[in-house]
Amino acid sequence: MSSGLLPPYYGTIAVDASLNYKYDLVIYPNPTDDKINIKLNYKGIIEKITLTSITGKEIPVGFNIRCDGATNITLSTVNIENGTYLINFSFVEGEYIHKDKIIINK
Repeated sequence: MSSGLLPPYYGTIAVDASLNYKYDLVIYPNPTDDKINIKLNYKGIIEKITLTSITGKEIPVGFNIRCDGATNITLSTVNIENGTYLINFSFVEGEYIHKDKIIINK
């Protein structure tokens, strides 16, 4: 047993992991070279899709995309530099932003 001090215990917290699956979102291929394919089940408008580099630079890749349920979206990454990015989805309802890592390697 360690004789050091233990960090304080703050109790149990609840995490709603179901938000990650709210739109049945699938992003592929990853890593990618020239495009990102997105499948999701959503009715409404995706206000904006951006890629954010590890340095914080935001690159917009899609705006005002209308979805009518089962939707497939293809975004070009041809003019985007190699690297690791977070993909951000902003839905018009403003209730959910999904973030996944995407690796671009040409």
